[in-house]
Amino acid sequence: PLFNGTGWAATTPADTGWSNQIVYSTPKFGGFSANIQYQFGEQAGNNGRKNVGANFFYFGGPLTLTGFYERDQIANPGQGAYLGTTKKDWMLLGAYDFGVVKPFLSYGEAKADNTDNKAKTMQIGASVPVGPSGKVLVEWVKTE
Repeated sequence: PLFNGTGWAATTPADTGWSNQIVYSTPKFGGFSANIQYQFGEQAGNNGRKNVGANFFYFGGPLTLTGFYERDQIANPGQGAYLGTTKKDWMLLGAYDFGVVKPFLSYGEAKADNTDNKAKTMQIGASVPVGPSGKVLVEWVKTE
């Protein structure tokens, strides 16, 4: 239940890959595209354990927007005592490329069904081009 043995609790326990998953990816519409994912139940005799996810991307010139939503049935496959049985995560990110700097900002939340607590994550950063193909990246991230 601990992330890398550091004492930091993981916020998305089902994000490493889903077996028996189907995905629908939209065609691109003026820089916009999206994916919808569904995972069938993995536990023998219990088809109620299902995962659902969706994400979107928008690349319109210098503007980039993206986001995701994920509902995980945590015992799929795994131990249900980890963080309850269902976890919901979402995040939104935006960036704008000014040429000399590309600032970005993101915010997201994660919540398990067995607690009133939410993990809230905020990120702010920038990418600065250096030379013909290099970049300097700076960011600040806080999760409560």
